[in-house]
Amino acid sequence: MLRVAIALELFKRRSGSYPLQLSELVPTYLSEVPRDPIDGEPLRYKIRDSKPLIYSIGSDKKDDGGVAPRNATSRRDVAVGGKGASGDWQLYPMPTEQAH
Repeated sequence: MLRVAIALELFKRRSGSYPLQLSELVPTYLSEVPRDPIDGEPLRYKIRDSKPLIYSIGSDKKDDGGVAPRNATSRRDVAVGGKGASGDWQLYPMPTEQAH
C-alpha cells in the first residue's frame, strides 16, 4: 500500500489533484493496480473529504463503501480464523483507532 500512497502523492504533485481512479496511476507510477487480497479485484479507492481512501472489502467480503470496522480488533479477526467483522479495511490512510 505504501507504493500506492506514494504514487497518489506524486500524481497529485504533478497534476494538482488526486486521480479519480487508481488506473490513472498506471503505467507512470504503478505497473498495475494492486488487487484486494480478499476477492482478487482491484483495490477499492475513492476521494473522501478531498483526500484519497484506499480500502479492501475486509473479512466480511462485502463492500461497505470504505467504512471501517467498529473496533480495532476486526482487522485481526480474519488472521486468527475469525468469521469476519462488518466493515472494510482502510489501508490508506489508517483510521485513527487502528493506527496505534
